[in-house]
Amino acid sequence: MTNSAKTPTGKAKKGQVTVRLDSGSIKACFPRSYCNQGQIKLATGISLIDGWESKANQLQRRLQIELEEGKLDDGEGNFNLGRYQDILKEYGLQARLRLVKSVVTSDDQLPPKPEMSLMEVWDMYCEYKKSGLRESTYENMFLGQLKNFLHSAIEATKSEDAIKIRNWLVDNRNQESVKCLLSNLSKAYRMGMKNKLLTHNPFEGLWQKK
Repeated sequence: MTNSAKTPTGKAKKGQVTVRLDSGSIKACFPRSYCNQGQIKLATGISLIDGWESKANQLQRRLQIELEEGKLDDGEGNFNLGRYQDILKEYGLQARLRLVKSVVTSDDQLPPKPEMSLMEVWDMYCEYKKSGLRESTYENMFLGQLKNFLHSAIEATKSEDAIKIRNWLVDNRNQESVKCLLSNLSKAYRMGMKNKLLTHNPFEGLWQKK
């Protein structure tokens, strides 16, 4: 699909909208050529759980049509934030909105998107697990003890290296809790890979090693 192709309304396309993972959340990214503000990224309110891609694809198609029909332009060459917010409401989405211009490299290409941080992966996993756990277990264990263990390991090792994290935990925390945390971290990364948010699982099998 090229920018010179015609839409069903006969208007030339104005670039492609993407709805994708960016810095730990799902954002709508609009082409730099569309308005005077350069490329714009906006939160969508789409939750990082199983099936998020279907919702993202639906929103992307709608936003592409709106962009091609000029409805996301406020008439003065600026992005129509009010219209965007109305579209989110139609899809049952809410998001804290602020215009964010992307950094562009010298060859006019967007830099590669980073992988999620370790804490972002954990928070995503906790959100997914929330509905299947007792509230006390969710808050005391997943948002409490295990998250604190993970945060302490990251701070102590000054890294997110899985082996360093695992070794510090083994040396500084009780065995059963460490096994539980490492096992759940592996599950969290597997879920991220399944949803194409992550490319590998550095914690695979680490909880089984002595």
